[in-house]
Amino acid sequence: MTLLQFLVPRSSVPTNAELSSQWTNPGDILSLLLIVGSDIVQSALAQLSGGLIAPVCFSFGWVAYAFTTLAAMAGTGRLMPAADFPCKAINLENGYMRENRSWVIGRLLRDAFEANGGKGMFVKIFEARKGDEVDPRSRQTNMDAIWWISLVVMMVQMGVAAIPWGLYNDWGVFMVTAVGTLLALLTGWLPQWRFEKLAARKESKKLVAITPGNGSQHILIFKGHGKSVDLEDLAGAQSPKDSRLWSESRLFTKAIESKTPNQNQSSQEQKREVLTVSGLPLGFWFTRVFCSGLTLCWIALLISTSGLKAHTWFLLCIGAVGMLQNSIVAAISRKAETRGLYFNEIKHFRSHKTMDALMDLEIMMPGKMKPLLNEYLPGELRPEEQAWWAGQRGAYEKKRLEQSHKRGIPASMRNETPLF
Repeated sequence: MTLLQFLVPRSSVPTNAELSSQWTNPGDILSLLLIVGSDIVQSALAQLSGGLIAPVCFSFGWVAYAFTTLAAMAGTGRLMPAADFPCKAINLENGYMRENRSWVIGRLLRDAFEANGGKGMFVKIFEARKGDEVDPRSRQTNMDAIWWISLVVMMVQMGVAAIPWGLYNDWGVFMVTAVGTLLALLTGWLPQWRFEKLAARKESKKLVAITPGNGSQHILIFKGHGKSVDLEDLAGAQSPKDSRLWSESRLFTKAIESKTPNQNQSSQEQKREVLTVSGLPLGFWFTRVFCSGLTLCWIALLISTSGLKAHTWFLLCIGAVGMLQNSIVAAISRKAETRGLYFNEIKHFRSHKTMDALMDLEIMMPGKMKPLLNEYLPGELRPEEQAWWAGQRGAYEKKRLEQSHKRGIPASMRNETPLF
């Protein structure tokens, strides 16, 4: 026997037999696939969470996501992903600007202009809805077509998983799928999702602009009516370790007895105190413990999956369908009300030049556009532009009117009435 034969013994199983066995019932690959794609799972959860049921399907990536969440619980404590569309929130009443750190606001801006290509500045103006429907706690906020389709896909997965049980009396695939689906639903049920998703005050009357800033071509403007979400506050992405985030929870707070009771005060308006343990909100501790338990369950499911040797193609198919659903849900555009933001669009327009757009907005909202002017045009203005902002508008608007075929008629000449 040569040295090479001694170091590398010949396999007793032919290569073609090994390949045939693997392609007939792929085994180890299932365990590998369960630990890839955690970012997609997190974004899908961020899209569909907010109510009792977040139908994010069981798929490849859930085990990795469980470990990522466990690490987050030891650090920032956040379940929501970081903002993936950079933008700014500008208070048009006092000029205060903050960089957006909220995933919800980033997606709000991205989705609002996804289908609006073309040249020039594009502006959309929204006004908060009046009535009880503005309260995101009043109902499941995200049950649109995507939500229902995701629920159907989840049922289809269970149907596919039942095939080997019905045909071959092999319940292993069904067990893995059922347990994985249950763990996925429990993850999306966590109360922290809905509190962290809209971590902001809910009594806003502010006039706020959302924009990527200087060099961009998109501006969203929102006007609150006293019951809407404070978008400026939301842009700060409040930490779940802050007690204020949990102030609306009835499970993790206790009522404060008033020394001077008011008979007209309803139970919903009664002041409540957030329960804390070791300086952190009880709700956050609940998330920590719950996520730790879920991680142990996902590890057990991973071990069980490694033991399946027959009919594993069904499980691969189920995982692939789930991954497709996760990917689509994570990236798809959705309406603002599915995120708990109830605003009606009252006006939109496109302007050839940024300065023209800001001037038209100044006519619609007098005295409110200086913050946007400083953001988009921070340098020295031309003499006719300075004169316009000083109240002497004739020269600039005459020049613009001469080019109205591409710049449009100035808002001041269209008899525009102030919106707010």
